[in-house]
Amino acid sequence: MNFLTGLDMFHKKISKKYKLACDQAELYKTTFEYANESMVIFDKSGRVVDVNPKAASYLEMKPKEIVGMGIYELFPEASKGGEGEKLSSAFKDLMEGVDVKPFYGSIGKTHHKCNLIRFNPNGNDYGLCISTDVTEIEQKNQELKIANRQMSEFVSVVSHDFGNPLGIIMGNTEMALMGVYGELTPKLKKKLGTVLETSKRLNKLRIDTFDLSKLKLGKLEILKTDGDIYEFTHLIVGEHLIQSEKNNQTISVDCPESGLSIEFDRNQLHRVYDNYLSNASRYSPDGGEIQVGVKIIDEDVIVSVKDNGRGLPQEELENIFKPFYRTGTCVKGSTGLGLSIVDGIMKAHGGKAWAESEGEGKGSTFYFSLPYETPDKEDEK
Repeated sequence: MNFLTGLDMFHKKISKKYKLACDQAELYKTTFEYANESMVIFDKSGRVVDVNPKAASYLEMKPKEIVGMGIYELFPEASKGGEGEKLSSAFKDLMEGVDVKPFYGSIGKTHHKCNLIRFNPNGNDYGLCISTDVTEIEQKNQELKIANRQMSEFVSVVSHDFGNPLGIIMGNTEMALMGVYGELTPKLKKKLGTVLETSKRLNKLRIDTFDLSKLKLGKLEILKTDGDIYEFTHLIVGEHLIQSEKNNQTISVDCPESGLSIEFDRNQLHRVYDNYLSNASRYSPDGGEIQVGVKIIDEDVIVSVKDNGRGLPQEELENIFKPFYRTGTCVKGSTGLGLSIVDGIMKAHGGKAWAESEGEGKGSTFYFSLPYETPDKEDEK
C-alpha cells in the first residue's frame, strides 16, 4: 500500500468518525432543545453552562441570560431556606460522589420533581438537573384527597342515618318473632323472618361500606393488645361449630390450645376469621371438611382456612380481594366487600391476606399473616 492510498483510508476513517460525532451532537441538541422536561447543566462550581428553552420559560428569562449564573442567582428571592438552598445542597451532595440526587422544588407557582445527575465528560464533573412539572398532578391529587374526604363524610352520615331506622326495624321484628306483640300466624312469622334477614344483610352492607371508606383513607382503628392466637383461634372456631353442624360439615383445628402470644386487634381479627369460616362453609358441600391451621413461618404467624369446596380459577384468585369483586359462583346476597375489608384489616396489622387453589372443584385455602417476633428477638431488645 503506497502513501497516498494510506492517506485516503485515514481520511475516510476520520471523516466517518467526524460525521458520527456531528450526528451525536445534533441528536443531543435536538433532544436538549425540544425536551418536555426542563434541563439545566452546571459546571463543578455550580454555574450554568447550558439551559434548554423549557427551563428558561419557567425561569422567565432567555437562555443566554441564564448561562453563567450561579445557583443562588437563579433564585435570588428564595436563596436562604428556599429553592436556591435546596438546589445548592443537592448539588453539593452530587459533587461529593452521589450519582443521582432527587428532590422537589418550586419555580414561581409551579412545582417540579427534579433529578440532579452527575456526568463526567473528558474527566470534568458536571451536574445535569432534569425537572418535570408536577403542578397539575399535585392539584389533581389534592382534589382527589378532598373528594375522598367528602365521600368519607357522606358515607359516615348515610351510615348513621340508615343505622338508626334499621336498628328499630330489626329490634321490633325480633320482638314480634318472640311473640312480644302477640301470637303470629305461620305465614306472618315466615314473612317477618324474611324481613329480619334482609334487614341484617342491609345492615352488614352499611357497616362494610363505612369500614371500606375508612380503610381507603387509612382511618380504620386497629387497637392491638397482647393475646394468645392459638386460644383465640379455638374460640372463634367454637362459635362456628353450630352452623357447620347444621350444614353437615366438620371443622378441625391444627394448633395447640394455647401458648402463642402476639399483638392483634381482637374485634377486627374476629371479622377476618368470621369471613373466612363463613365463606368456607358457604362454598363447601354437605359433608364438607374445613381445616383451620396456625403456624409460625420465619417472622410471621400464618393462619389458614382450608375447604374442599368449589375452588377458584387463577383469574379469580388474582382479583378476589378487590372491592366489589364477585366470583362466578358467588352466593346471592353477597356484596363483594368482605374480602377487601379482610385485606385492609390485615395490612393495617402489618400483615397480608391471600388465597390459593388448584382450580375449580379442588377446594381453596385462604390465608392471613401477622408479624411475629420470636422470644429471642424480644430478649435482644
